[in-house]
Amino acid sequence: MFVKLTQKCDSFGRWMAMALENGDRLRQHGGTIIFAGTEKDDDTNMFAIIHYESMEGLKSFKEDKEFAEIRAAAGAHVETTAVTFLNENPLVNHPSSIKNP
Repeated sequence: MFVKLTQKCDSFGRWMAMALENGDRLRQHGGTIIFAGTEKDDDTNMFAIIHYESMEGLKSFKEDKEFAEIRAAAGAHVETTAVTFLNENPLVNHPSSIKNP
């Protein structure tokens, strides 16, 4: 399943460093970040498109208090997090993947 996560953060750069350091933890919940970013001129309003292998994985992510504390310590305003469910048949990486510079 694909979800769009939106939240406020102190700095997207800090959040991204945390995400890169905690990839294994997200993977334990069956999650893969497809895209995460902000608007060009405001790095405090972030969003991410995340794929979860199952609803159980998403639920375990939401219930992982320790991970929430790690995210908050990196500047994520976890109390502002909103999750929107997306369609199950998106077009992804067409015509080819783009590498992160």
